[in-house]
Amino acid sequence: MDLGAFSVSLAVADLDASRDFYGRLGFTTFGGDGTDWLILKNGDHVIGLFQGMFDKNILTFNPGWDANAQPLGAFTDIRDLQRALKEQGVAFAQEADEDSSGPASFVVVDPDGNPILVDQHVLGQARRACASSPKSSTSVAMSAGVWASDTSHCSSSPGGVRMPRLTPHSQLSSAAPKSVRL
Repeated sequence: MDLGAFSVSLAVADLDASRDFYGRLGFTTFGGDGTDWLILKNGDHVIGLFQGMFDKNILTFNPGWDANAQPLGAFTDIRDLQRALKEQGVAFAQEADEDSSGPASFVVVDPDGNPILVDQHVLGQARRACASSPKSSTSVAMSAGVWASDTSHCSSSPGGVRMPRLTPHSQLSSAAPKSVRL
């Protein structure tokens, strides 16, 4: 089962101090707003620094992305991953809506209480008609990592690469969260 690009999302108390520390380890800024969160890279290794966004570190997987947050040609849609994990008896702290399409996420928690976020930012395999349709006012910018279900649903807005907007870890505590927005 390929869960997608892997990163570690770290809850940090001081974004600048953490950026400086990881910079000494060879990590450079790859993305983020610089105020609340940053994405750092060292080769193919990716870490996210998130200040005040959650209480606990999170293992993060992004189906449909490579290590550079670029869309993959083939990947398993998050809803298919969720169904396969359910068939294996995995319990979910947050589920993706299986009737939806496009970006979605789910959260599972390992036996030691570590949250694992699977966060898809691109539409699934069957939703790529815009990729092969001629560029027009209804096409989607492929370089932004945005895909659409068919040409009648293609957006004229390129959207851009979406990064997670994380909810505090307190919503991922022992009880299932009411809502975790990413």
